[in-house]
Amino acid sequence: MKFKVLNDEPVQFYNASGDLMGTISVSGSGDMIIQPNSGSSRNIILGRSDTVGDVEIGIPSTPVDLTLLGGGTISSNGNTLNIGATAGTDTVNLFNVTYSQSLYVTGSVNITGSVYADYFVGSGDGLTRSTNTHITDFTASQVYKGSYNIVGGNLTCSILSNATTAVDTGAEYDFFQTSSVGNMLFESGSGVTLYVKNDNLNLAGQYSGASLKKVATNTWHLIGDLT
Repeated sequence: MKFKVLNDEPVQFYNASGDLMGTISVSGSGDMIIQPNSGSSRNIILGRSDTVGDVEIGIPSTPVDLTLLGGGTISSNGNTLNIGATAGTDTVNLFNVTYSQSLYVTGSVNITGSVYADYFVGSGDGLTRSTNTHITDFTASQVYKGSYNIVGGNLTCSILSNATTAVDTGAEYDFFQTSSVGNMLFESGSGVTLYVKNDNLNLAGQYSGASLKKVATNTWHLIGDLT
């Protein structure tokens, strides 16, 4: 059995009482519109609730977008929702994400922004921090936040006010001097309060280390092998 709809006319569905319940139409640009017209819920259901089946959108060679024009929720009705195949080489990108429940990740996660959580569960054995080697003066900035910084002896690490260089409160930096010449200097800018024992602001020498932590908007703590 075949049906042909001419002149851009919609396909309309009526109930036994003659009420228009739904419409399928095609726009001038080729968009297919499935529209519930009446009823208490006006949901669009793909598949049967009592039958397991897959829903496929698009073709394998071309990406497509699924847009919820007014926002909304993707849920699994109390079941497990998987995004990406459990086997294979799927890549899942999440942008501007706010997540309020538990999140389980079985592969690698690359994060370009910040992650905030009440706690993380796991041994952390696979966690690594970036390492930076400095040969010129530098600033304690977001770029080096959370990293291990290898430094020479005649360098300065500037600690600037938040208005000049914004850094997240709680940011930490580790330093290790490899050079036998000179002593790396920590220099705080105007408006910055830096707490350090005996006002020692230089690494003591080769193979000395220190840790720097931002504890408030313009307040920092510095500890380590300092002179």
